[in-house]
Amino acid sequence: MTEIDWLWNRLEVSGPDPALTDFIGRAQGPGFIPWRWSGGEDREFWSAIALRGGAPSAAAADRLARRFADYLWWHLGEAQTRADLGQAYVPLDLHALRPIPRKVLYAGWHAAGAEWCWKHWGTRLPLRKVTFRFEHRRQRKGAGIDVVAVYDFLSADWSPWLAVKSWRRKWPALNFTLSPLYDLDQVFEPSSMAA
Repeated sequence: MTEIDWLWNRLEVSGPDPALTDFIGRAQGPGFIPWRWSGGEDREFWSAIALRGGAPSAAAADRLARRFADYLWWHLGEAQTRADLGQAYVPLDLHALRPIPRKVLYAGWHAAGAEWCWKHWGTRLPLRKVTFRFEHRRQRKGAGIDVVAVYDFLSADWSPWLAVKSWRRKWPALNFTLSPLYDLDQVFEPSSMAA
């Protein structure tokens, strides 16, 4: 397994209502993907990673993998509970906009999920550290103001360009601008174009 490179992105969505409001509402989700958990297979996977990472013996790698698998099991259970209770909220949830099919969820992330996400979203994992805000910008032509929904987030290995491509087809009245952010000042400062 290769190391994941996380990339900051900005997605700007603008256009008329009710399309903009519809997208914003549908984009919200728990940020949780209910993968099937297969403790034995996953322990074997993490044990192999631990051995490659320098565990002193197969027994030590197995103990480390068991502890990590137990931690993941607990973490997934907590996340599922928060999602079921409506306590978790992510303003841009790829799974909410394009759900992973049940047969892929049952196969698991290692077996099929990562490739499905790559093929349909353009990134292998859900988005992380998603923030949302509205910006009001002067229209280029005319005296009006455009309302722009701005999402900043981290994506795994690549921007979710395939997801955005599908959103353009589903919401043709909206403008979607996806930009990778290589300068971290762009992530934490509002856009210089904001009015």
